[in-house]
Amino acid sequence: MDKKEKPYYTGTEIVISIFQILVQFTLYHSAACLIAGIGIEESGWMYLRMGILFLPLLIYLFTRMYIRNLSIFVLIHIGCAAGLLFFFPRTVGEAAAICICLLIMLVNSVRFRIIESYYDRECPSLFLLSFLFVVYVFAAYIEKPILMKQCFYELMVFLLCYMISKNLENTENFISLNRETANFPIRQIKGVNRVLLSFFAVVMLGGMLLIPQLHLERAVEQMGEWGLIFLRWLFSLIRTKEVSPEPWEWNNNSNSGSYELPITEEMPSRLAMFLQYLMEIGTIIFLIVVVLFGIGFGLYQIYKRFYAVPLKGEERKRETDVITITESVPIFRKKKEPEEEIGGYSKKIRRQYKKSVKRRKGKTQILPSSLTPTEIENVLEYPFTDIQEKERVIVLYEKARYGKEECTKEEFEEIRKMV
Repeated sequence: MDKKEKPYYTGTEIVISIFQILVQFTLYHSAACLIAGIGIEESGWMYLRMGILFLPLLIYLFTRMYIRNLSIFVLIHIGCAAGLLFFFPRTVGEAAAICICLLIMLVNSVRFRIIESYYDRECPSLFLLSFLFVVYVFAAYIEKPILMKQCFYELMVFLLCYMISKNLENTENFISLNRETANFPIRQIKGVNRVLLSFFAVVMLGGMLLIPQLHLERAVEQMGEWGLIFLRWLFSLIRTKEVSPEPWEWNNNSNSGSYELPITEEMPSRLAMFLQYLMEIGTIIFLIVVVLFGIGFGLYQIYKRFYAVPLKGEERKRETDVITITESVPIFRKKKEPEEEIGGYSKKIRRQYKKSVKRRKGKTQILPSSLTPTEIENVLEYPFTDIQEKERVIVLYEKARYGKEECTKEEFEEIRKMV
């Protein structure tokens, strides 16, 4: 049955959709908190109240999934928005923020319903993660530290929910593409995937909760100071003036009875102060970029390594005898392809026959992939002249392609001489 006609959704599909609207919620919530907090004193309670925006997202989701009548669909959307605007806002800022967010939710939901794209996944693009950085910058500009801290946590929730939804979605697609394969380990794949997903979620949540307590800015500041000390030492090796040959003049400290070198302090020039200030800023920016790039690259490689995505387009048509071809990127280096084992004469026979067909067909001749070996031999421009030889080649190829037993070396030598 086509997915567009079934009224039932599996538990995994519902869980995927909930994680996807959680990703959407982080964007709506951060924007609503920023709009509602402009011009008033910052309040964590108000930011918490903006969490009510998750309710219309959840209602609109299940309305798109289960309500087929367009009139009821529109009525539920308008009723939910009107009820939220009537009972919830306490200030003008809250009313404006909720009104703007609900308007965008309504437009998107109705658009999905009209074009019937709500059957597809609605996970926002990873590029929208930059929206949280924009909100963070505006919050810093208007001096809202609580909102800045909240944007950090929402950024982590965005990444966590995005990775989980994509993982579950790709795993379901992979299983559905290979469900008909004999002895396909569906239960084992789901079990291993859930273990890896749980480990990933625990690590992400642990990092999200522990990183603010570690005060990494102190470590970055210390690293910057070490870098500046090293650069100053490096530049001190470049002497622009010769050392004065005059001997040092010692100061006699009558109180302590010791001799000290004369110390003369000179005010650095404005250019030197500017270059030092610029160097400090550049060092801090460089260290932050390196750390963020390392974290992002590591997360991206882990995601691509463990959560392979089925190939699209023409590449999806090339399927093996066991499972569908998937694309996967190794974490550190590309693994070498394993050498072909001794034997495997069935593969060699199939490869030899395909090369023969390619040589014997016409330059403009197109062979549909649905043709059997017998049909291929009947439509080739340059078929076998010997009927017995043609029948023998067909038998050997069908044995290599569909047979359960492995072909022998003698059979491979036989078909290689004929083709």
